[in-house]
Amino acid sequence: MTDIFRQNLIDFRKWEETRNKFRKFHFTNPHIYQTFSVYSWDAAKAGHQVFSHWLIMNRIRWDSLIQTDGEKYKIPNEFIAFYARIFMLRNPQLGAFFKIKRMKGEPYDVWLRSKNETSELDNRASA
Repeated sequence: MTDIFRQNLIDFRKWEETRNKFRKFHFTNPHIYQTFSVYSWDAAKAGHQVFSHWLIMNRIRWDSLIQTDGEKYKIPNEFIAFYARIFMLRNPQLGAFFKIKRMKGEPYDVWLRSKNETSELDNRASA
């Protein structure tokens, strides 16, 4: 096994583990995506054609930390890209609202499908 192949396999396994952790988090905390969607639509309605998914998530973090007395959300940074992908797949009328890059270890076919706004990744993240 070559070093490049071995590293790609390790990267894929890490990506797959992160995706599985995201799925669990996503179903345990559906309010995070709901808030992400509301704030993303707020940005779109304000006239933005492209926006930062990191900014959206950090607003959620800010709101939960500063502006509420409720539960504080510990949202891992590696989950932010999954939220952006799901939002774009569920809202194709906004096109490529978030600029997404291939995540380290993410299979090219999954990335291309998410980039091309099909529903395949959304189904995987919701499974």
